[in-house]
Amino acid sequence: METEILPGITMRQATPDDTTTFAEIHQEVAHWLWSHGIHQWQPGMWPEEWIRRAIARGDLYVAVEQGAVIGTVIIQSTDTKIWGETADAAGYVHSLRVRRSAAGRGIGLALLCWAEREIAARGNRLARLARLDCMAENSALCAYYERAGYQRVGSFTFHDGDEPYSVAFFEKSFEGSEARQGMAR
Repeated sequence: METEILPGITMRQATPDDTTTFAEIHQEVAHWLWSHGIHQWQPGMWPEEWIRRAIARGDLYVAVEQGAVIGTVIIQSTDTKIWGETADAAGYVHSLRVRRSAAGRGIGLALLCWAEREIAARGNRLARLARLDCMAENSALCAYYERAGYQRVGSFTFHDGDEPYSVAFFEKSFEGSEARQGMAR
């Protein structure tokens, strides 16, 4: 089922055919970020098997314009790796990416707003929080999420790779009816 998020742009659940496209969009956005000194996502960090599992779980969605995928987002009902065990009813937003050729048109915010509505409408009808995270050093992205109504609720430094990295945690509280009407404003 497709949902229009902006005129001419629809969202749909990703299929196995979208695996390579997700990897391409990730590479494109990651290279652009690194060229601007922002080490949010490392180029090549998402193996195709990881992408296929996200698609098989039904977590990965794509934004489509004129038949071409121009953006991605993952919605999860739990995220114990980043957020730990929590009893809060929340949805977790990840992998929000927009092709550089489509940047600057409000597509990222539309994806985020759609994800919030989807969280509210999913099987867990008690969800009252949308959560996301990003590299704490990415001040532009942190400010973007704050402008979208998210509050920074903490940070954590991970030591599970070659270099430690700090992640900023954001969440947005909402009521189901507000979410269905579009909350990212």
